[in-house]
Order: sequence, then structure tokens, then C-alpha cells
Amino acid sequence: MPDDARLRGKASLAGVSIERGAGGETHQKATGAGSRLTTQQGVVVADDQNTLRAALRNVDEALARGVAEGLGLDKFPRALPAAREPITNLPPSAALSILRNGPQSFAGRKLGVLVSDGVELAVLDALTAAAAIAQVKVEILAARVGGVLTSDGERLAADQMLAGAPSVLYDAVAVLVSAEGVVELAGSPAARDFVADAYAHAKFVGYVEAATALFTAAGIEADQGFVRLTKRGSSAQGFLQRCGDLRYWERTGTS
Repeated sequence: MPDDARLRGKASLAGVSIERGAGGETHQKATGAGSRLTTQQGVVVADDQNTLRAALRNVDEALARGVAEGLGLDKFPRALPAAREPITNLPPSAALSILRNGPQSFAGRKLGVLVSDGVELAVLDALTAAAAIAQVKVEILAARVGGVLTSDGERLAADQMLAGAPSVLYDAVAVLVSAEGVVELAGSPAARDFVADAYAHAKFVGYVEAATALFTAAGIEADQGFVRLTKRGSSAQGFLQRCGDLRYWERTGTS
């Protein structure tokens, strides 16, 4: 067994002061006085300026500045000295781009379908049939776990209650509502958050015309990442094909 006394003490890594704990674990020391970066529970984490100094500025200057701004750093830390002059004029590599080399398939993904009373069953059936062929899992969400009454008067059970199933749980969403049913959803914070979050996360959104009232209430406007759904199977197939890109990156200014 190693000597406990030898494990404890001070060390230095990349010019940053390191202290060893009783078990030999390392603790980075903050430099200077002032506030400390903590978790939401108030637990102090490694010195934020040294973290940036030891990594991000050597990786990407713009990324480091964005993180520093987000952390509210008063002083922008120095980059570590490079062993050789960095090469900064290399052209972007399409082969290394995650965005340009996506899966091009939505198989194995999850689609959350928000419905209301009066939902047109033919549209939903077309979407679920296309999803089955594309190997996409569909979950039906409603304001109440008991589900909704369709336009044909049938009871449609819900897989999830809307208040407990935010859109972050799904790879894409669809909003199939009626003109009457959307009124209740437009007044629901959970429903507004559902579509607003999907929009903010650049997800594809399938919808019927009546859903625009919910989008307006949520303060969002349909763009090219929104796909109109009808009872024709081709519209559902086209929507799921678009979902193969996983995100509508143009909404975020990244493409």
C-alpha cells in the first residue's frame, strides 16, 4: 500500500496549483480572492478561470470567450503556451462535421404526438402507420391521461399526460388538434412549453392547421422545420423523412 503521507501535499500541473487529498485525489486551487464557481447545490467546483486556461483557449478562442461570458468571468485567462505554433488556417472538414454526416434516418427514434378532443383519426392513423414502417416509436400525449375523444367519437387513450411529458423527451413532435380542442391547450402552460421548447431545440414539428393557434399562444411561428400533416400517407412519410436530419439547424443559425 502506498504511504498516505506521500500521497498528500502539493503539486503543479500546467502552471496550476494542485493539492492532494487524503486518498491521493487531486483538488485544483483557485487563484486569488473572489467568488467561486459552484453547482446549483452550492458545491464548489474547480477554479473556472484555470479550467479555461488549461483547455478551451487552446482549442478554440471563440468557444472559450463564449464560455467565459456565460460564467461571468471578470478576467479572461491566458492560454497555455503551445509546444509549437498552432495552425489556425486549416479549412473546415466536411468529413468531421457531425451536422453534415447525420444518420439520415429516424429509425429507432421517438415521436411525441400531442392530441386534443376532436383530433382527426385519419390523420393520426396515417402518421402512426408511416411511423411503424419507419421503425419509429410513437407516444400519444394528452392533457389528461384518460385521453381524448376523436372526431369519430372514439376514445383515444394517451400514453403520457402532457404535464409529465415535456418535448425534451422526444426526438420530434407532432401536434394533432381540432379547432375546438386547441383552445384548452392554448391556455395550458404545459402545452405552450411543449411546442416552445421543441422550437427552441430546433426539432421538427408535424402539425395540422388548427395547431397554429397553439403556436401563436406560445409565441412561435412556423418555419421550414414545420411540416403540415394530412390524412394522406405521403405527408406523414415526408415528415418522418425530414426528421431523419434530427434537427432543423437553420432555426439556430447553424447549418
